[in-house]
Amino acid sequence: MLTKRSSKAITELTKLIDALDHRTREKAGLGVVLSSSAEKSREDLLRDTVAKTQSALDRLHRSLKHMNRKGFRSALQLTDDYETLGRLFTQQHYYLCLDETSFFYFNLQRHPLQAPGAPIMEHLNPWASSLFVAESSMAISKFPRRLDQDDHAVDLEQSKKASNKPAAKIFERWGGVFRPATNEQGDMDVHWLFRDLAHRWTSQVTLAEALRSGMLATTMTISQRIRLALMMGHAYLYLARVKAMCRPITLERLRYYALDGEDKDVEQFDPLVSVPYIDFGYGQAQDVVIGAAQQLTSLNTHHRSRHCAPTNWTVLITRIR
Repeated sequence: MLTKRSSKAITELTKLIDALDHRTREKAGLGVVLSSSAEKSREDLLRDTVAKTQSALDRLHRSLKHMNRKGFRSALQLTDDYETLGRLFTQQHYYLCLDETSFFYFNLQRHPLQAPGAPIMEHLNPWASSLFVAESSMAISKFPRRLDQDDHAVDLEQSKKASNKPAAKIFERWGGVFRPATNEQGDMDVHWLFRDLAHRWTSQVTLAEALRSGMLATTMTISQRIRLALMMGHAYLYLARVKAMCRPITLERLRYYALDGEDKDVEQFDPLVSVPYIDFGYGQAQDVVIGAAQQLTSLNTHHRSRHCAPTNWTVLITRIR
């Protein structure tokens, strides 16, 4: 069930999508405008998409947090269409035999573990990361599957069963996570993790850093600004159930990643080409270490009002000028 605030935000986000469509068609010399029935259909579809995405991201967050006793830190990839992202993943990695019609596939960048109070290791890059993909059902099945003990990703480490299998091509099965067993259907709502074996990643820049660069600030068109606002709008809506358990969503917490060794200068960086990740405590307990050189930070010190989604999308556009 969507909240009234989410419903209002969906209506306004639909208007922004329509505005972008209108501007795109106008530039292409196309005069046809969406009819009111088409606009209504788009809004209804967005409501359905937001509702099931909110649920899946909330269940995954609680499951990761339950199993993440060591405090691994992960950033969640943002997109306006997780279904399309998942479809691309299942097609590219067909050897995993995954189901794109019933599951979401969420990308997570997991960073090196730094224990609280441990000496800072100068050689450790706190922004180095490994790519994980989490498979989450679009809805809890009426015929849930229980995990064997050897399939558990205990402390988010690889499960015993997965570690005994032959090496995979690119992605390997890592193990399953679930919510506390005391939660209704908690241990039946299984989320499978897969790890990228072939690549190593590192964070490039934050969205705030990219937008502060002189070149980017002067070259972004209004259509690009609207698309960036759309991405932020979808992020607020999809994470509506999770935001209160994490840090506030800010431009500084939107990070971009690249394959290790392919870092780009911030002046050459295009935030509309790369896909951002939100680094705000997703899948973590309330006290975690953010980066190897930072101190323990509490996640529960922010008032709930600071997590409310903005419902005036023009404000987002003016903020990123």
